[in-house]
Amino acid sequence: ALLLNDEGVVFAGLLVGLSSIDFCFALKDNLGELDYPVCFECAQVRQIADEECTAVLIVELEVLKLVSVDAGKASLDRVLAQLRLQLSDLQTRCSQQQNASKIQQELLCSLQLPLKERTTERVSQLQEEVEHWRNLYQERESSCFEMAAVVSSSKLEADSLRVSHSALQNAQWTADSLLPNCSQCHIAFSVNRRRNKVLGLKPRLFCHVSILDVPIS
Repeated sequence: ALLLNDEGVVFAGLLVGLSSIDFCFALKDNLGELDYPVCFECAQVRQIADEECTAVLIVELEVLKLVSVDAGKASLDRVLAQLRLQLSDLQTRCSQQQNASKIQQELLCSLQLPLKERTTERVSQLQEEVEHWRNLYQERESSCFEMAAVVSSSKLEADSLRVSHSALQNAQWTADSLLPNCSQCHIAFSVNRRRNKVLGLKPRLFCHVSILDVPIS
């Protein structure tokens, strides 16, 4: 019996009668010596023996084919086993890489949360600083405008004082002793009635009471 492939197909009796080949040839030779009536029957027996030999040869060829197929199957089984080992190795590597990737992803997530919190906190601080400097800039700008207004006013006042000082330097004054009385009320000046000078085209002296009604010209 010969057992082949994984399905358990059993080839039994393929070699039955292989040992009778020599007997067939011997019987054929002996039948040639018999008489004609017997030779006819022997011819039939010889034909049957030939057919049996042919069948045996066919069976032997089939057996050789099955042996070859079995050898090829064994080779394919070895290749398949190698492929299974390679597949198992690749699956192991893939599982290891997936685990490493999962660990890296978890680590990345754990780092992203504090980084996001720090970024949010830093952005909030920077916004507060920007708002502080903006307010300070606006205050400084307002102060600069006020200082510019004061400087402009001071400049105008300085120009006015400069003109007045120039007029005082170029004016010709009359001695106070020559004008003892107020030019308006004509009352003599005293401690209680103080004198005041009024500049203009015609400088004059007035008391502090009358000067309130004197237009400057």
